[in-house]
Amino acid sequence: MKYRLGIDLGTSSIGVAAYSLNENNKIQNLEYLDSYIFGEPVYTSQGKQLKTLNSQRRTARLARRQIERRANRLKKLGYIAQSIGVSKEDVNKISGDKVHELRAKAISEKLTLPEFIKVLFHIVKNRGYKGDLKILEKLENEPNDENENNEQNSKKKKQKKGIAGKIENTKTMLSNSGLQTL
Repeated sequence: MKYRLGIDLGTSSIGVAAYSLNENNKIQNLEYLDSYIFGEPVYTSQGKQLKTLNSQRRTARLARRQIERRANRLKKLGYIAQSIGVSKEDVNKISGDKVHELRAKAISEKLTLPEFIKVLFHIVKNRGYKGDLKILEKLENEPNDENENNEQNSKKKKQKKGIAGKIENTKTMLSNSGLQTL
């Protein structure tokens, strides 16, 4: 009697099937079937959680790609700036601290080309960044620890007030310019 063996080798499993064949090499009967599923290799992280070994590589790969994409966006914007006649020196003359003021100014006034490029560089570089909102959400969701001393609690309160004040100032500035805020 003849047999046919089938093996399925996957990333986290292996399967085996054995068939008996007739004289014409047609499948007659399933004689044996088995599979084994094995888990991914894991390690214990600092928080005593089990994480897959691939998660570290994936996190590093995503960070590399994000950095590369940001660099490419900045390069493309640099080429566009050069093609319309704005030099790197003209853009670098403008202080990075004034970018938010320039964005607010752009609502009611026309910006010069180097100022506009500086604002675009800031937007492209920090795309998707929530900034202080993320920190404020984290601080508001943190429970007050009774074991912490009063000095640490007062620092947290001051930090919350400072960030909330910045956000309110931005909302006020935008509402005074005629735009609606959330």
